[in-house]
Amino acid sequence: MKDIVFIRMPAGDCMDWQFRVSCTGRYTHGDATYEVSLSSGGQLILTTAGQPAYVLEPHQGRIFAISGLDGFRVEFRSGRTGAVDALILHQPNGSFEAPRVP
Repeated sequence: MKDIVFIRMPAGDCMDWQFRVSCTGRYTHGDATYEVSLSSGGQLILTTAGQPAYVLEPHQGRIFAISGLDGFRVEFRSGRTGAVDALILHQPNGSFEAPRVP
């Protein structure tokens, strides 16, 4: 008999079209500026100077995995008003907050 394999499917806000739209914009951390845009296919795209564009794949809740970079994730945080006000980069060496640029 074959082993039973359970695969966790993405769930939560990361699967909601309106939430993805609310994540688009510009965020900064130190000298780095991160641009989050929406592709014609509905996927979030993360770009920063000197790096290729990365597809953000839905993971869980408000967290997206950065395609092609194991252990790297992006979380979108909402403020008191409910609007996305920061991007949190989760990397193997720590987590870093990048507030939204108005």
